[in-house]
Amino acid sequence: MYMFDTNTVSHLFRQHPQVLNVMEKLPPSAVCISSVTEAELLYGVAKRRNKALQSMVEAFLAAVT
Repeated sequence: MYMFDTNTVSHLFRQHPQVLNVMEKLPPSAVCISSVTEAELLYGVAKRRNKALQSMVEAFLAAVT
């Protein structure tokens, strides 16, 4: 099990090559985040008011929680 922090998830959304490489090798069931990371992601989305980013975060949260 791998617990990703907010920075790692942000790098994933920005398609950082090293993070993408790791994610491609892991089954979704091997990834989790803390409630703090979830709250930080939701706060960031609310602050930016970006619908595309909101959709991306919601899809990610549905996959890992």
